[in-house]
Amino acid sequence: MNEHKDKSKNNIEWVTLITGSAVLLILGILMAVFPEKGVTLSKKMFSVLTHQMGWIYLWLGMITLVAVIYFMVTKYGRVYLGDNNPTFKKSSILFMTIAAGFGSATMYWIFMESISYYMGPPPGIIALSAEAAEISITASFWHWGFVPWSSYLVCAILVMYTFYIKGKKSFKFSDILNDALDGRVPVFLRKIIDILFVVVTMGALS
Repeated sequence: MNEHKDKSKNNIEWVTLITGSAVLLILGILMAVFPEKGVTLSKKMFSVLTHQMGWIYLWLGMITLVAVIYFMVTKYGRVYLGDNNPTFKKSSILFMTIAAGFGSATMYWIFMESISYYMGPPPGIIALSAEAAEISITASFWHWGFVPWSSYLVCAILVMYTFYIKGKKSFKFSDILNDALDGRVPVFLRKIIDILFVVVTMGALS
């Protein structure tokens, strides 16, 4: 029992947890003390990330889609990451993948997606109107096409390569990146990546 507790304690990334929480707490306090400046700054950051850098997301999505198609039609599509005797049937794996994809989306985006389209509908539709409310629901379904699923798949290949080929059991983004680059990422940089991952995830959700 004590051994189990010790292992649980050792699995906690205290540096990442404390530092990430401290950064979020400081940002939250600053936003509360200076609400107008905080809103102005967040709007500027959001504008840069969505309007000025939007073309990057579009090209990145197309590149990942082309990469996935390339993997499917070439010899790499027949490479097994793991043993050749899967535990589940292909149909079960397909539905588990779909459930996992929608599950992650539900946590991060589904609560805000329809509201986002309602407040900023496609061209030709007035924001906050009845028509915008109708299109916000359909736009949410339109958003889930081949491009986002190809992005999931590219990330999954890295995770599976680290897990099955490298034999690592960690699913942290920093460890996966380090293994993909053959251990060339310094320890301090991995810590920074973990902390940024926590802050960015909470920032994107909020």
